[in-house]
Amino acid sequence: MLRLASFATAGAELIPPALARVRAALPGLQITLRVAERDDAVGQLRRGLLDLAVIEAHSIPARDDATLAWRPLLADPFRIVVPRGHRLAARRVIPLSEAAGEPWIDIRCEVGCCREATSAAFAQAGFTPRRVVEADEYWPAQGFVAARLGLALIPALALGVLHDGVAVRRLHRASQPERHVLAVTRPAISNTAPVQAMITALHAEANAQGTVRRGSLSPHR
Repeated sequence: MLRLASFATAGAELIPPALARVRAALPGLQITLRVAERDDAVGQLRRGLLDLAVIEAHSIPARDDATLAWRPLLADPFRIVVPRGHRLAARRVIPLSEAAGEPWIDIRCEVGCCREATSAAFAQAGFTPRRVVEADEYWPAQGFVAARLGLALIPALALGVLHDGVAVRRLHRASQPERHVLAVTRPAISNTAPVQAMITALHAEANAQGTVRRGSLSPHR
């Protein structure tokens, strides 16, 4: 048995192909998967209710905690999503400051480290976004962008499916927020075959998805 948890956008793009790899390697393994945000997933790990969690963080965790072991999987950059035909759509790379006068979509699922990352990027670009429309999730946010109601910052992992009416552009590196995607488990079970198989599969899929932060599984410090 392998008990997993993941945040939603990793569950859509990263987890399914990784699970397929593990099922092929360990066909007798029973796997359960639930959606959980970082604090909930880490709490369940500590209580022994989960074996492995895929979480997001604003930066690589640095605090000492001998109860957890973690592996950085990838850095997930945010992209700027604009309507097709918008003046910024003609650019391949956009400094965030050039969108200072635009309206923005407030994406309600952007909590914790994601909101920290985008807020820091807006502050560095020298403006506070004028949020005019609320969207519960990243996909409906694309619909509002397509309707020319505002722009949005959306992580690359959440852009596996694109609305026909939007264009996705990279942000200039100096103003590009990103979140880190990590696999977290307990040291006592980190070397078991199911956990190792899942971490290997996650790492392989992360390598296919984007920039991998290489490194061995290590204490959470």
